[in-house]
Amino acid sequence: MSFCDARGFDAFHHNERRHRVVHHLTHLYGEPARHPIDYTDFCWGNDTFAPGGPNPAPGPTVWTTFGRFLREPVGLIHWAGTETADETSGTMNGAILSGQRAAAEIAARFNSGRV
Repeated sequence: MSFCDARGFDAFHHNERRHRVVHHLTHLYGEPARHPIDYTDFCWGNDTFAPGGPNPAPGPTVWTTFGRFLREPVGLIHWAGTETADETSGTMNGAILSGQRAAAEIAARFNSGRV
């Protein structure tokens, strides 16, 4: 999986986008990357509901005002997902880190007897 900057990518035809992505992946990972099993892309910059990417930047004060509600537990439910990550939000790494955070919160809750 890779992300490309919409400003320099979305305007190209699908075949040209595929060519460019495969070319760069081949440069990074060698000849096996030249023959992907499958290829799909999505032009985030053209999406009506998420312009600019899968993790668009919220407006001023949105994160500091409402961000805590993305991960605040509700009863026994704890939230995890890339959007709740402290670091690298919007990435697979952010998703993993948020899962580890939620697991630690749950473990602390069990260990304290607050279940």
